[in-house]
Order: sequence, then C-alpha cells, then structure tokens
Amino acid sequence: MYNNRVQPDYISFIKNAPTITIVGVVGDEGKTTTAYVLHEILAQVYKPPQIIEDKIILTQSPSVFWLNEESDLVLLLKKLKREDIVIVELNGELVAKFDEAGISVAIAVCTNSMPVTHSKELGHMLDHALIFKRQSSNNFIIIGEDTFDHIKKVINFRIKSKVIFKKAEDVPREWKIAFPGYHNKENIALAIGVTELFKIEPTTIRTVVEKLTSLVGRLQLVKNVRGVDIYNDASSKTPGASLAALQTLSHNRNIVIIIGGRDTGFDSRFLLSHLSQYAHGVVVLAGTGTLPVHRNILSISTVSHAHAQNLDEAVEKGLDMCRDGDILLFSPAFGAVSEADRSEEFLKVVENIV
Repeated sequence: MYNNRVQPDYISFIKNAPTITIVGVVGDEGKTTTAYVLHEILAQVYKPPQIIEDKIILTQSPSVFWLNEESDLVLLLKKLKREDIVIVELNGELVAKFDEAGISVAIAVCTNSMPVTHSKELGHMLDHALIFKRQSSNNFIIIGEDTFDHIKKVINFRIKSKVIFKKAEDVPREWKIAFPGYHNKENIALAIGVTELFKIEPTTIRTVVEKLTSLVGRLQLVKNVRGVDIYNDASSKTPGASLAALQTLSHNRNIVIIIGGRDTGFDSRFLLSHLSQYAHGVVVLAGTGTLPVHRNILSISTVSHAHAQNLDEAVEKGLDMCRDGDILLFSPAFGAVSEADRSEEFLKVVENIV
C-alpha cells in the first residue's frame, strides 16, 4: 500500500521533543495542501525562531513548524521549545506507528478519504482512522462529514474527541482563491477549522489564503506549448485525485490526460468510467497499477488512446493528440517511489520542449 521509501523516525523525534501541540494531517489526498495552508496562516501569529550567524534565537511565544518527509529532524529538535505547534503529515504506516507507540495528537485533520470498494482500501482507511484512537475528550478532529461517515462504518473503537465538521462552502465565496478546484476549497476549509481553534482573526486568515498559490505538482500550470496548456499534477496518486483534477480543468472534454504508475491499492474503475466525460484522449504510462486495467482503458471507445514507456514519450504523444486550446494534464492516478521525483522529471521534460 505504501511506497518503499524509508519512513522518517517521527517516534524518536516526538519522544525527544519538549511538550508540544501536535496537529496530525491524514487522508488519501490533500495532506500537503492542507498542511501548507494551515502552516502559512498560523505562522502569521506563531513566528518561527530566527537564525542569526548560525545561532538559533528562540522566540518567547510559541512557534509553528511543518513536519514532513523533507524535514531535518535533528535541526528541528534544536528549534523546538515547550508549547510549540508541530503540523505533521502522516500516511497510514506512520499513523500505525504512532498508535503502537501510544502517541496521541491534539488535533487530527482528515482530508478527503475515498469510500471503501474493496479490502485493500478498507485497510488503508483503517490505518488513517487509528489517529483518532488514542485521542481524549480534550482533543479535536477536523473532518468532512462524508469522510467521517465513511470512517465510522469501518472502525471498531469509540471516538472520544470533539468532532468539528468542515466543508468547501465554509470558505466565503467572495474570497479570491488561487487554488483551482472544489477539492482544494475542502482542504482550505479544514485548515481554517484548525486555525479557528487557535483563535486566529478571520481577517488574518483571509489575507493569508488569498496570497497563496498552488504547490508544485498540484494542478500546477507549467507553460503553454503550441496553444496547449500543460499542467503538472504529479502528486495525484489515487484515481479520486485525478478525477478531481479532470473535473476542475475540463471544459467540453478539452483534456488529454497522462496516467500510470505503481499500484496503490485503490479501485480505478470509477475514474475510468468517467474519463470520457472530461477527456478526449489518454496516454497510459507503463506500471504495475496500469497493467491490470489496460483492457478497461482500451474499451473506452469515445477516448483516443496511446501508450508510453516513459514521460518523454508520454508528453510527445500527448501533445500530438491535443488540439489548439486543449490541456495536457499529467495526473498519474497511481503511485511512484517518489512523487517529488516524478514531478521534477515531468517538469524537466516540459521545459526541454522547443
């Protein structure tokens, strides 16, 4: 279910840290965007320590930190002090390790988890839901109501923490959001739900959110080539995420999508059944995820098909299938050893196009 990369040793980090407030972010998709928005808002009030001449100058008031796979845990430990806030992105494997170690998060944020359609997805959701297991009545869950309903159906323990429901419509319509897509409004709403617990002023929240732009590899407009807008959505590693990308960008089926990669255990049939509604072409990359659904893709008669062994070939064939004004969307729907490396490779391919 999870990639083969070495997981960061968050357990040792937390056990060696002073008493801190942990905000754990879990879910199938949207973790990084949610953590990013949350960090940027909280950082307006909870300032990070300064580094002057290689010396770390700690602030007297609490600071906020964003912990992910790229973080230097040793350096971060030196910056931490009592009552600091640490936002942690957690996949299911890391959540299970938290549970085994008896670690509880003060605030659990659960992004959009997909409904369970087979046993692998059930295990995936159960792993994420473990983040609620050790919470007490003094802790909080920020979650969408549908996602909470999905989780309640599969867990075998009682949730004791306070549950706060958030939805995309909680983001005021008059706000000028640079993040495209309904799913991103859901992520922003979850982040806002956390900041409200910290009593951040609504004007501060709005000012920060309206300044933010999409992260690399998340519906990122790279450039226009011969009348075709090329989007990098390399971080989408589930069929649901790629469907959300199609729904966000599509206009009269003006998309050629590049999909393919490693099997992540998610059911791709729902994506494939809706593909022709949003795209007129698909380029399929080789991979353990796409091999089992190869025939399903070929059976979609209203969508043009092409196959590629690598991203260079995929982009070339995708552009050949595009018409003027179309969108070439790289939204894999399947996994990779490293989503960041996949994104970087795609950007290099696109930048080299003459």
